[in-house]
Amino acid sequence: MKKVLLELGGEVISIGSETEDEGVSLAPGSRVRNVLEKVGISLDRREGESVALWAKALAQFARSGVGGDGRGEIEKAFGELASAATSAATALAFASLRFGGPSTLKAAAADLADEWPDLADLLVEASTLVVSISDSSDDDTGGIATDGATSRYHGSVVPPGVVDRDTRIAFAEAISTPGPYLVELATDLDLEVRRAVARNPASPDEALEILAHDPSESVRITVANRVACPALVLAGLSRDDSLVVRRTVASKSDCSPEVLDVLARDGAAEVRQAVGDNPTTAPETLTLLARDLDRGVRMSVGRSRRGPEGALLELLRTGDERIRQVVAEAESASEVVLAQLIEDPDPAIRARVVRNNGITATLLDRLALDADVGVRTACAAHPLTSVETLQRLAQDSEGIVRRAVALNGSASEVILAALVSDPLDWVRSAVTGRRDLTPAVATIVLLEWPDVALAPEVLTRLGIEGEVAR
Repeated sequence: MKKVLLELGGEVISIGSETEDEGVSLAPGSRVRNVLEKVGISLDRREGESVALWAKALAQFARSGVGGDGRGEIEKAFGELASAATSAATALAFASLRFGGPSTLKAAAADLADEWPDLADLLVEASTLVVSISDSSDDDTGGIATDGATSRYHGSVVPPGVVDRDTRIAFAEAISTPGPYLVELATDLDLEVRRAVARNPASPDEALEILAHDPSESVRITVANRVACPALVLAGLSRDDSLVVRRTVASKSDCSPEVLDVLARDGAAEVRQAVGDNPTTAPETLTLLARDLDRGVRMSVGRSRRGPEGALLELLRTGDERIRQVVAEAESASEVVLAQLIEDPDPAIRARVVRNNGITATLLDRLALDADVGVRTACAAHPLTSVETLQRLAQDSEGIVRRAVALNGSASEVILAALVSDPLDWVRSAVTGRRDLTPAVATIVLLEWPDVALAPEVLTRLGIEGEVAR
């Protein structure tokens, strides 16, 4: 059995003895105990929100470092940390005690010297407690194996169990964890730890570059999904062997136009489609994708808000009905593109053109002559349809078209006055139910249909109290 010797300030403690319950007591006046107690007292009443995590780490160190009475004494020294308040910076300094050797703890102490010189002195003193960990079996690794591999935290050797998995994950997730520790955790043997580093918004570029080459696809996907991912990291991930990783990069709004242009030539249609759906893809790249052999890719160009006129016209030349429908709804469709679509043989596509935000009054005037009643009705309801065209549609043979005109806010007094006499009650009611009727039109309504109920605001404008009974 391996026996690990931990030298703490001149006191050598044996860890992992053959008797499971055997431990080492720390004498009340020992330097180890005194320093730990002083650190615990110094941390008391400091402000912050990370104290519980670091107290757990130190307690775990105590449990793994010694057993029996000694373990209890150290745990007691840090027991009050769980309910105390400590600053994130102070807590981070103690990460060195867990993840690194004396040099990293001294560096952390130096960083705090200006803010808390008393605590910095304690940390320097505490750094002398972690001096060496040696293996009495004299193996070649120079370290202690954990899950078949040597720990890589700042080149130090961490005894098995000192840094438990949950604590490492908590460190990897904390935005207050210093960059150097996150870089080290990026090489952790545990997948969840590495994935936590990939999610951490505070992870430095160096850690992300390491994780971008992680053997786990899920880690690389997590890196690619970051809200802000370095351009060089995304560029590297765009060449990843995983289709899912490349598709994730292609979907990123912060992906550079150059990388998106490369991905537009990707061998996987799913990746090229993601480029077409990306709102930041350059018009030149969309024009390239408009000629793609895959229908899904071409449709993504039609859905794009940045699709150039040439790309959309290229899509129309394919003759694909579903793609024509998508182009008819495209936000970027110009008047030239829409003018070509109003001649489409499919009335449903012509109706989609009417509903396109880019439609013009000129095109609406032409579509108002359409043979399909659905297209004419859409024109009659459109707010950009000219008064002249509305007047013509008010005489349409289809009641649904005339009712759409009666409900159109652009309909003039002359048009509404004429529709008051419409033979269909549901067309007339569309006029009489309007709350914006002028006194002139309202008077005509009451003269012709004295029993009709007008909106209260209309009656107020007429100077009539109450509502005329139906």
